[in-house]
Amino acid sequence: MAIAKEPHDAHVELSLTLKAGMLPTVRRFVSDLFTQVLDDPDLASRIVVATHELLENAASYSLDGRSVVSVSLRRSEGGTEVAIDTQNRASALQAATLQDRIDEIVAAPDPASHYQELMRRTARQPGGSGLGLGRVRAEADMSLSCRVAADTVFVSARATYQLPRGTMP
Repeated sequence: MAIAKEPHDAHVELSLTLKAGMLPTVRRFVSDLFTQVLDDPDLASRIVVATHELLENAASYSLDGRSVVSVSLRRSEGGTEVAIDTQNRASALQAATLQDRIDEIVAAPDPASHYQELMRRTARQPGGSGLGLGRVRAEADMSLSCRVAADTVFVSARATYQLPRGTMP
């Protein structure tokens, strides 16, 4: 991943091999960091949920367990822009499956209804459902995208959250 060229209120990038028990540690780190940076527990919670789900997704669709995650936050008069990116190596089948799942989520006209449908499907099938990605779209209210280059998958979540009335950055 490239180093951010624009100023951010907060930016963190981790490159790691995801081992059992690591996701809760990363989740706590992101929670502690963004709870301190933001004066908005709801927004911090959305960032934590999205980061956790994207990292869990990266672990599920990884050839070697390695992933890079980047979380950036920038505040302006118009709101708070959040960008979360992951990248990891994946097989062609893993990349195609992931791309299909994200395309389905992006195409859904109602993210909350689609998330409920994913929950119903998950109850009937073991493993890889796209539920976590649906959660990012529905609960964190973030857009999703996926790009594949050779054997590397790049998944991004983006949102601009409006500041409460009368609040300035």
